[in-house]
Amino acid sequence: MRNYLLGWVLLIVASVSFAANNNESSAKAASSANAAIGPESAQKANSSDDEGQDSSDKSGKDESFWTFLKGTQPDNAVYLGMFTWHFNPESRAHDRWSNNLIGGVYNSIFVGTLLNSFSDRAFVVGVQRNLYTNQLSQNNQINVGYRLGLISGYDQRMSDIAKYLPVLPIPELYIDYAYKNFGAELSYIGVVFTAKFFIRF
Repeated sequence: MRNYLLGWVLLIVASVSFAANNNESSAKAASSANAAIGPESAQKANSSDDEGQDSSDKSGKDESFWTFLKGTQPDNAVYLGMFTWHFNPESRAHDRWSNNLIGGVYNSIFVGTLLNSFSDRAFVVGVQRNLYTNQLSQNNQINVGYRLGLISGYDQRMSDIAKYLPVLPIPELYIDYAYKNFGAELSYIGVVFTAKFFIRF
């Protein structure tokens, strides 16, 4: 639970930081423009700008949100191995916890195959983006991001809807740490936490 809360805290910090930087840049640009055209012209310009401020603020906020959500492209990597911790005590007692993941991400597209909680072969594909990156030092980096994709290999034991669909949507939040090209990741997917290991290239 601590890792889950840390991930959300980092997401909030990243979004606040992004919004603050956006507002600061806009204020500096307006100040420079006013200084260049003189005080009287600046007053008239500011008066005109105030009329459209509401609509521009709204569109600016929308643009900031979508820009933040778009995130940045993660480094290409190969994922080897995954371990799962189920929230449900019964699942922890009976379901698989070592998932033998083999996968990778390239240009923000991730693919992989694993043994799911019921020991059935599953395949996953989707999009991966970083929302927050902190370069702690030359060799140490932390990322927070998300994956949105589709996964196969589940039936009604997972959910009732899985009886009718060959694939299920899979939203995932993650936080990872890398030392040089080697790293580990913790993620949250609905009813489980997972731990994965990766090599960047």
